[in-house]
Amino acid sequence: MLVVFGMELKAQLPSGEDYMPENEETESNALDDFNEHLQIHAININTGHWNDLQQIPNITTIQINAIIEHRNHYGYFKSLLELQQVKGFDITDIQKIRPYITLSLPVKQVIKDLIRQPQIEWQGQLQTKLEKSEGYTDKAKTDQVFLGNRLKETSRLKIGFGQQLRLQIITKKDAGERFNQSSTGFSLQYLNKGLIQEVIAGNFQLQFGQGLCIGNTLAFGKSANVMGIMRAGKGLRHTGSVNNKEVLKGTACHLKLLPSLHVWVAISNKKTDAQTSIDSNGQVYLSSLVNSNLYRNDKEIKSRNNLQRFDVIMRSDYRFKQFQAGLTISGSKSKGLRSIQLRDKIEQKQSKIGIDCQYAFRNILVFHETAMDFKMQESAFIQGALISLDKFTDVSVMYRHYSGKFNSDNTNALASGNGSNESGWLIGYQMRAAKKLQLNAYVDLFKHPEKTYKSDGPSNGKEALIQLNYSERNAYTFVLRYQLKENQFNSREPSGMRQLETHRQDKMRADLSYQISKTTSMAHRIEINRYQIGENTFSNGYLMYHNVSHRLNSRLRIQTRWTVFHVSDFNSRIYAYENDLSSVYAMKAWQDRGVALYTILQYHVNKILQIKTKFASIRYSDIHSSGSGADAISGQLFNEVKFEITLKI
Repeated sequence: MLVVFGMELKAQLPSGEDYMPENEETESNALDDFNEHLQIHAININTGHWNDLQQIPNITTIQINAIIEHRNHYGYFKSLLELQQVKGFDITDIQKIRPYITLSLPVKQVIKDLIRQPQIEWQGQLQTKLEKSEGYTDKAKTDQVFLGNRLKETSRLKIGFGQQLRLQIITKKDAGERFNQSSTGFSLQYLNKGLIQEVIAGNFQLQFGQGLCIGNTLAFGKSANVMGIMRAGKGLRHTGSVNNKEVLKGTACHLKLLPSLHVWVAISNKKTDAQTSIDSNGQVYLSSLVNSNLYRNDKEIKSRNNLQRFDVIMRSDYRFKQFQAGLTISGSKSKGLRSIQLRDKIEQKQSKIGIDCQYAFRNILVFHETAMDFKMQESAFIQGALISLDKFTDVSVMYRHYSGKFNSDNTNALASGNGSNESGWLIGYQMRAAKKLQLNAYVDLFKHPEKTYKSDGPSNGKEALIQLNYSERNAYTFVLRYQLKENQFNSREPSGMRQLETHRQDKMRADLSYQISKTTSMAHRIEINRYQIGENTFSNGYLMYHNVSHRLNSRLRIQTRWTVFHVSDFNSRIYAYENDLSSVYAMKAWQDRGVALYTILQYHVNKILQIKTKFASIRYSDIHSSGSGADAISGQLFNEVKFEITLKI
C-alpha cells in the first residue's frame, strides 16, 4: 500500500522545495510518510533513471540532469563527497538529499572492480621440535604411534577484492599427522552498507550480548582492566580457526532493516570429534567430546567426525540513541554418525533464548542479559554498571547467577568456572592520578550452589586484585600487582571421608619496561606464586624474564627473551605470554625448574615479502622427561624451531 501511495504522490508532487500544498495538514502528513518510505528504500544515484531521481526530495531538474551527465562522463559515484564536483551542488544541497540516496554499485560493476583489483596475502608456517616424542618411536602403544612426520604446517591464503569481498582459506597439519588428515577451513565474507551489511559462508563466530546465549569468539576473563567486564557484543566475525569446537560452519547474514533495527541469521552444520565406548551389551556409543583437533594416531583418528551438529541462531538488535536491546534465539541438534548412539553426556537437543540490553545515561552505563532454555527449567542472568564518578575515578559493578545445569556450550560470559552453577558479585575500582599513575583493583565474591567437578557439595570462593601502574611517557612503565584466589575443593582424609578445604593462591608480580633508544627497548618481569592447601600444605614458584627488542634497520628486527623459573608443582604454575609467529596466541604455563631462551628474527625483504623465524630452547634441571603418553620426550633439553613466510600482492 505504501508503494502505491508513493507512485500516486510522484504524479502529484512537483520536485523542488518551494512547493506548498493546498491542504497543509493533510499533505504534510502524506509528505512525512513518503519521506520515511524513501529513507527505507533509498534511491540509488548510480543506477537510478530520471523518474527515480525525481522522487528525491529537495532536488531540482537541473541537478538531476547534472547527476546523469556526470555519471555518463566520469562513471559511477564512489562517495557522496563527489557530488560537490557536480554542477549545482554544494554541501548544503548534499545534506538535504543525503537521507534519501544510496551509492551502491551495479552488480556487474562490483564484479568488474573485484576481479580487476584483488589483494592477495599468503602466509606459510613451519615448526618442529628437534627432539622426538615417544609417539614417533617403538615405545608407543600400537594405537598411539604417530603416523606422520614431525612438522607442523599451516597455510593461510587471504584474497581481498576491493573493500567488499574477502576470501580466506586455511590448511593446518599438526606434527604427527599425515597430509590426508589435515584440517581445512574457509570463509567468504561480503561487506556492504545497504540492507545486507555482511554475509559469511564457511567458518564464522558469533558474539551477542554478554555471551550467555551465544558467544564463541575469543574472550578474556577477569583482569586488571576493571572497566572491561562488559562484553562488547562483537556480532558476526569470520575466523581463521580450523578447530571444529571453536567455530560454526555454514552461512550467516547481517541485515540492516532500519537504521535502528539489525537482524542476524546463522545456520551451521558441522561434524565434531567424540570418543566412542562400548557398553555391557556391546553397543557402541559416544561417551565424551574431544576438543584437541589432533589426528596423529589410530586412536585419535577413530574419534574424528563421530558427531554431527546442526545449529540455528537468530538475533534482532534495536538501537535508539544510548539504548540498545537484543533478542537471541539459538537451537541445536546433535546425532551420532555411522549408527553410533548418543549418551547423556552429549545432549541431543539444546535450545536457548536470551534478552540483553544496555543503556548509557550521563556518566553511567548499565547492561543486562537473561538467558534460559525453551523449557524454562534452567536460566542464567548477568547485570552490571560502569560508572565514572569523575574524570579520575571509575567504578564497575556486576552480579551474575548461572543455575546448576544451565547449558554453557558456545557461551563465554564472564565467570570463575565454566559458566554454570555459579553466582557472585564483582566490584572494580580504577583511579588515575594525573597522567602517570593509575590504580586498578577488583574483588569477586562467588559461590557454587551445587556440587562441582572438585567439590561434592556447595562451595565458596573469592578473588581479589590490586595493580599500580606508573608510566613516564616515552621513557618507562612500571607495574606492580598482587592477586589472591581462594576456592573450596574436596579433601581426602585417611579414613576416606571427604570434606571441603580451602585452596589459596597468592601471586605477586613486578614489571618494568623502558625505551633505551629509538631502536631498542627492554622489559623485565619477576613473579612469585604461593599455593596453599588447608593450613599446612603449600608450594611455591617464581619466574623471572628479561626481554630485549632491537630494530637493526628499517627491515630487520630481533627480539629475545631469557627466562629463569623454579616452580614446585602444577598447582603453583605461572603463566606468561610470549611473542610468537603471526596469528599465534602463545600463553605458556611454566612448571618445574630450569632456564629458557627464545629469539625471533623478523625481516622485511620488501613490500611483498616478509620472513619471520623463532628458535626456542628450554633446559630443565630437575626432570628427565617432559609430557606424558605418546607426547613424552626424554631428556632435559628441549628445542623448537618455527619459520614463517608472508607474501602480500
